[in-house]
Amino acid sequence: MRLLGTLWLAETIKLGTRTSARATLVALTGVGLFGPLWLWFLTHAGVEVNGGDLGAAIDVCAANGMRWSMIVRGFYVSQALWLLLASQSVAGELQAHTLREELLRPVPRHLVLLAKWAALSGWCLLSMIAALAAGSVAAVVLLPGDGVATWAQVVQGAFGAWIAEIGFLAFAVAISVVTRSVAGGVVATLLFLMVDRLTATGLWLLGTFLEGMPADLAPTVPGWLMIVMRASPVLPSNAWSAWRELLDGATPLTWQAWVALAVWTALSAVVAERVFARTDVP
Repeated sequence: MRLLGTLWLAETIKLGTRTSARATLVALTGVGLFGPLWLWFLTHAGVEVNGGDLGAAIDVCAANGMRWSMIVRGFYVSQALWLLLASQSVAGELQAHTLREELLRPVPRHLVLLAKWAALSGWCLLSMIAALAAGSVAAVVLLPGDGVATWAQVVQGAFGAWIAEIGFLAFAVAISVVTRSVAGGVVATLLFLMVDRLTATGLWLLGTFLEGMPADLAPTVPGWLMIVMRASPVLPSNAWSAWRELLDGATPLTWQAWVALAVWTALSAVVAERVFARTDVP
């Protein structure tokens, strides 16, 4: 554990020296400010909807302003930034031959990967805390305190979002190990997410079609087709966005998505460890 702690500290310090990591922290803090500022702007812009003021049609409160920031953060913004940092931490160091210096020491390779993932996860937590702190101050100053959204939902959603983001970081590290290229890892992940979204859309259309069928035709639907229709929560993108239910205060939670998040994270860790153990580091 002491060795892992030493490696984690070294990786964290290294991460803090990167301009991209500091820019990510600033960008996500800015995203935390976006929700309260945008909600304040909408309520003071004099925009009318159906003859009434827009402010009367939406939940104008501090907690909802922070909730909007969390939604923007989860709309591929954080994933794009973490993908870049993970690629630089693994594939970038492989390409620059700086990772070889670490692996020449008597250190197990899996601990090197674990330390990198832990450092990225800590940076992710720091960005979440910074965004919550900045956004909450702006929300309390600019917006009313009472509303439908609650601060408990915001805190729960933020914690769930962090869990989902470190799960995505495990996937990003695995992609970086497999591709051994920053550009290749980014392209591969974008293609993966595109296929994943198309699959999710297809399952949604299938579910809409089956639910709209006449009752007398329902027994003719094959059982395997119903199973496929219900597979949407286990898709990676839906697993990585399972935290939205916590943010929205939805009950009961879709447990399949949370189980899928754990499975995808564990699978990513296994793939990264097995491939990295057999990688010839130049």
